Amino acid sequence: MDTRFTIQNLKHVLVEDDKEKVSKNNKQLSIINAFSQQPTINQGIIAKGFPKRKYIYRKTLTNKIPTIAINMNESLKNKLTSIAVKYVCVTTDGWSVYKSSYIGMTVHWFNYETLL
Repeated sequence: MDTRFTIQNLKHVLVEDDKEKVSKNNKQLSIINAFSQQPTINQGIIAKGFPKRKYIYRKTLTNKIPTIAINMNESLKNKLTSIAVKYVCVTTDGWSVYKSSYIGMTVHWFNYETLL
């Protein structure tokens, strides 16, 4: 068995995994440096392995994050206030790394309309 990884022998595996694992609603984006006009080695590898992928620049992504967050927040509120959701379970976690503190929250619920 050939265990060397090249673009040619990984291309088939990675593309097939993409088809199986990524839903149609998700958008995969690659972030590249906004100040770089020359393609880097990584960009060349990605372009060969995933020719249909489009790059998004860091500044563009940073500008879109607030809008995406607001839309996701509204979508979540609509789901949780619907008649189909009767109960929720909330789990929280807090931690700190290098003088920075974080808190995470997970909400689980059953949608009774689609449960059965």
